[in-house]
Amino acid sequence: MEKQQQPKSDQKQQKQVAVVVPRVARKANAMDVDQAEPENATFHSENATFRSENATLRPNVNNRLDKLEHDVSSIKERLSKIEDRMTNLENNLNTLMTTVIQLHTLLLQQKR
Repeated sequence: MEKQQQPKSDQKQQKQVAVVVPRVARKANAMDVDQAEPENATFHSENATFRSENATLRPNVNNRLDKLEHDVSSIKERLSKIEDRMTNLENNLNTLMTTVIQLHTLLLQQKR
């Protein structure tokens, strides 16, 4: 019978421990909340400052982006014109080479 009583006493001890642990945990959470309130207020203050700075900087950034987009567009137009000129030069060079070959061929025929 002593063996049966020991498990019952162990069960009571386990229940007591289970009851004590949540109480300690609740107290720790309450203390954490108290300690977190100043940190939370600091965070909100820093967040408000960041939002204010962001609102100030955003138009500047948007203006710079617009200018950069315009610059990129302008550069693309210039590159397109340069490519067109290069194509024109290449065609002119091919025509010139063809003319030189024809002239050379005519000169060789005349010498014979």
